[in-house]
Amino acid sequence: MAVVGLDHVQIAAPPGAEAQARRFYGDLLGLPELAKPPALAARGGVWFALGAQQLHVGVEAGFAPARKAHPALAVDDLDALAARLAQAGAPVAWDEAIPDVRRLYTEDPWGNRLELTAADPVVLTQAQAVEALAFLVTAARTQLDEAAEYAPMRLMTAARRLADPLGRVGSEPVRALAAAIAALPATATPTADRDAYVALIDGLCVAVADCLLALDRET
Repeated sequence: MAVVGLDHVQIAAPPGAEAQARRFYGDLLGLPELAKPPALAARGGVWFALGAQQLHVGVEAGFAPARKAHPALAVDDLDALAARLAQAGAPVAWDEAIPDVRRLYTEDPWGNRLELTAADPVVLTQAQAVEALAFLVTAARTQLDEAAEYAPMRLMTAARRLADPLGRVGSEPVRALAAAIAALPATATPTADRDAYVALIDGLCVAVADCLLALDRET
């Protein structure tokens, strides 16, 4: 038995902060919003996708901002995000304490401390990226067979983020696959209409297989 990873991190916010959370974490930081489970939606707060993990903004009565404890978020274009934060009036404090690590500190609208670090670039070939997409899509389908509720949504969020740049620079079959993945609504979950969701994922499995066959013919 072992801990195998991080599922999500939660940040506290005062009651009624949902609109601010969507503007800061959604619009400014660019995190896709996720549908909260119906049993938890009445508690307030907002959930966001954070790569393959999640960031939860939870409502706390008697809220006090976290001035020291903080999450660190990896950013693909730290300079651009720093400029956006400054333009929006958020604090931007660069830190050079760790050699060769570019990072800054900022705060969310309620004063919670956030660290933003420059993500190390990961370079995949087109074929490697499609293989990763194939794994994510088929894993989501397998989770559906096991009656998992939110694992498929998380896997497809990761697939959508991976497919996004392929839709701009990939070959024709890869762009077609990326478009099919992008067409899946970001907030779609198997709980809303399971049969329709299964049909969507099955269609993506077919699209992945077609793309892999097309790439084989190109080589």
